[in-house]
Amino acid sequence: ATRAAIRAVYAENGAAFLELPGRSLYPRRAFFDSPEHLSEPWQIAHSRALARALAPVLGETISTGPRPPPAPGGAEAALR
Repeated sequence: ATRAAIRAVYAENGAAFLELPGRSLYPRRAFFDSPEHLSEPWQIAHSRALARALAPVLGETISTGPRPPPAPGGAEAALR
C-alpha cells in the first residue's frame, strides 16, 4: 500500500517511479556494518541495476563494449 501511494504521488506530478529488481530490498548479507550501508559488491551491483533501469528513461543505451567483471559475492545475479 505504501509503495503504491508513493508511486501515485510521482505519477500525479508527471514523474516516473523507478523500481529496481527485488524492489530495492536486499538480504542482510548485502550489508557490512549497518542496515544502511551496502557492502562494495552490492553497491556495484546496485549501481549497475540503476544504470540499466535509467537508460531507457533517459533515452540512452547501455554500452555494448567489454563488460566489467560481475560484482563478487553473487550480488549481480540477485539484482536481475
